[in-house]
Amino acid sequence: MIEKTLSHEASDRASQNANSQLESHERVSHPTDRAIEKPRRPWRILAASSGLVGLIILIGWAIYSAQTSTLRVERGKVTIATAHIADFNDDIPLQGKAVPKDIFLLDAASGGRVSNIFVRAGDVVAAGQPLLEFSNTALQLQVVQQESQINQALTQLQSNESALEQERIRNERALAGLDYEIISTGRQIKRVEALYANGFVSIAQRDALADKLNDLNRQRRLQSDGNATQSALRLRQLPLIRSQQVQLKQNLAIVRSKLDELVVRAPVGGKISDFNLNPGENRNSGERLATIVPDTGVKVSADIDEFYIDRIQSGQIARVNIDKEIYVIKVERVFPEVKNGTFKIDLQFVAKVPGNLLPGQAILGRLTLGANTRAMILPAGGWLQQGGQVAFVLDSSGTTARRQPIRVGRRSVDQVEILGGISQGQKVIVSQYSSWQKYEEIELE
Repeated sequence: MIEKTLSHEASDRASQNANSQLESHERVSHPTDRAIEKPRRPWRILAASSGLVGLIILIGWAIYSAQTSTLRVERGKVTIATAHIADFNDDIPLQGKAVPKDIFLLDAASGGRVSNIFVRAGDVVAAGQPLLEFSNTALQLQVVQQESQINQALTQLQSNESALEQERIRNERALAGLDYEIISTGRQIKRVEALYANGFVSIAQRDALADKLNDLNRQRRLQSDGNATQSALRLRQLPLIRSQQVQLKQNLAIVRSKLDELVVRAPVGGKISDFNLNPGENRNSGERLATIVPDTGVKVSADIDEFYIDRIQSGQIARVNIDKEIYVIKVERVFPEVKNGTFKIDLQFVAKVPGNLLPGQAILGRLTLGANTRAMILPAGGWLQQGGQVAFVLDSSGTTARRQPIRVGRRSVDQVEILGGISQGQKVIVSQYSSWQKYEEIELE
């Protein structure tokens, strides 16, 4: 065997040598002919191109895999529902509590040191009943000073009013005196004229009386004009003076009422609570002293998820179950302030009110947002926690669910209205999948 192999190799080498000699002989025999070079083989170019294409395919596959990442989940760990047409019950659960219908907050008007306490927390008080008494020396001194200032101002106004009246009397008296002089002088002139005609009185005497009468008439005109001016001024000043007097008297009453505020009285009748005071302690003006709850009944206060803030308005009806009996209540007031994802509403009993309902008692029921209508619905659940904008919809095989955008409408505690993105009869994963945000497909095992 070895010998045969060696003989074959020897014959191959002899054949290669003979071919080499023949090629050299041909090159020598044809010196004018140009040597023809063999083209290079393209295997290197093909290898490089194949590697580049493979790299592109690999990158594309990586991108596709990242965009269509798949998660395998056991079928028994998810909830699947079918989109179908049914009645949409447009109501939401109501969880509230009974609260007093009216509450009066009692604050300290003046403050001071607590000297006397007449009632205790839990007592039922009547309107105007004394609750406690403060002592406040600084306030008492302040009231005395303000009373003195107001009394001085009132005295000055009264003096001004009296001066105006005295001036009026003097002016009237002066005018009356001039009228008397004019009448008297006129009579004298008549007598002198008769005497002057008989030659018993000189012309100078007659003219003197005439001049006197003219002067008196001139003085009367001046006095009458002055009286009219003073009367108009008086008519303008008197209302102002009297208005200031009324205002000062009101201020005096307010100042004196500050002392009355040292005795705190109940503004309304009802049960007093949050009344925790002890003799000797100091309270400043404006501090809360107590709460008074009048016997005007109760209402229902409830916190609602902010999702429904645009759908709740005054007048909507709710039905609650209290002691195995159904009561109707309606929304009276909506508070738009959102705190911790909820807003507050107040509801009033429409007709019948439970007789033994206590403040703070829990109340459960359902609040109707609108009439029941036919719609495509799915069960509400944890899958809506992402905003209800996407859902994992199963394909026809029932083993793969793909993420796709959807549109939802109204929601209740049990149902959600589907407006787009899902067709009737399609199956959807409706369990909670907040941890699946980076996955595009779900394979059910």
